[in-house]
Amino acid sequence: MNDILDNNKIKIDTLFKKNFKEEMTEIWTRKNTKLIKKILQTLSLIFFLKRSVYRIYNKLTKYDINRFLNHKIREKSVLITDINDCHGEVLGGLCYYFLKLNYNVDVLITNKKAKEKPLSMAFNKKINVFSIGISKYIKAMQSKKINEYDYIVFASEKVYFESDKFGLRDVLDFIESDIKKEKIIFLNHHIDKIDDFKKKEYKNFALKIMSDKDIKTLNCCYFGKNKKRIKNKKTKFIIIGSSDKNRRNTDLVKEALQKLKRDDFEISIIGKADFFDKRIKTTKKRLNYNQMYKKIKNADYILPLLDSNILSHKRYINSAVSGSFQLSLGLNVPIIIEKTFAFNHGFNSDNAIVYENGKFLEAFIMAIEKNQRDYNELLLKLEDLKEKITNESLNNLKTALYLGKTNDK
Repeated sequence: MNDILDNNKIKIDTLFKKNFKEEMTEIWTRKNTKLIKKILQTLSLIFFLKRSVYRIYNKLTKYDINRFLNHKIREKSVLITDINDCHGEVLGGLCYYFLKLNYNVDVLITNKKAKEKPLSMAFNKKINVFSIGISKYIKAMQSKKINEYDYIVFASEKVYFESDKFGLRDVLDFIESDIKKEKIIFLNHHIDKIDDFKKKEYKNFALKIMSDKDIKTLNCCYFGKNKKRIKNKKTKFIIIGSSDKNRRNTDLVKEALQKLKRDDFEISIIGKADFFDKRIKTTKKRLNYNQMYKKIKNADYILPLLDSNILSHKRYINSAVSGSFQLSLGLNVPIIIEKTFAFNHGFNSDNAIVYENGKFLEAFIMAIEKNQRDYNELLLKLEDLKEKITNESLNNLKTALYLGKTNDK
């Protein structure tokens, strides 16, 4: 009997609480109906204005496919394009070469890449920059308008976010565009992936320095003119990118920090660090290209941390290019590099600090202790290498375009 009474009491209490809560809610709602309406109206207005402003912004700025499809292509124009969000550092060099050859340049990239400002170091009014989403990018590249350009230059030959059983997909297979073959130019990042068909049918260039007679160098290491710099009193090193062991061996730095008790240096890392030391400065927020370039220019040396003992690094000997190489050349910041990787990319003891495998610590100390006069010599030789590579690349492009025009006739 008591159990029944207890259960009924619980039910009554629950019902009372529920009714009380509903009544209070109703009273509060009645009292504040006007306030709620005002809030909802304000939110609706904000949402409407935000959506309207976004649409207008899209129409007036580069974030719109119609702006690209409807713009008039100028005489003697090239389209430099990339579907990937990475490797924005090569775009400036490509623009530089075609501008030097008196072409007008249009650039079509993804919205994400555009927001990171890869072309923030403006050249001149001959460059138009457009950016759109990936699905619209494919639509744009499939339009008839594309063949109105003299040339279409793909800044990457592969699609890095799409792969099949054979590896990374070719960009032409992915976009399924009917671009005329004679208009296509590839900047190849993966030299070992260029097959005989591609060599024969398209104009192919290699980002790295090449001796192959079939593939010429088009090294995009131009980021504008560099000002004369003075070595920092506290030597500054910089690591560009993540601590992924497949790309760089940060153990080299960890071991050096453990052995060195001195504090006349610091190491900046653009990306996440997998270790801690008071001499390490990490960049927590993501930098756009212009911010990254400024930070690198403030450093005395770049640390690519390539290690010939690691299998995945061996591709950088002959067939791949590290972004650190391009940035060293383009921004005139010397690199500290293992000898195994140096010579195929133009680096030697005159323009870089080159060390034997297992001798990273000695090279690191040498960099710290290098005086201003010797450091200046390093900068001059590095600038000479950049000039040699850019001149060779420009001549390679000029020759290929001239032969292409001759063959078309």
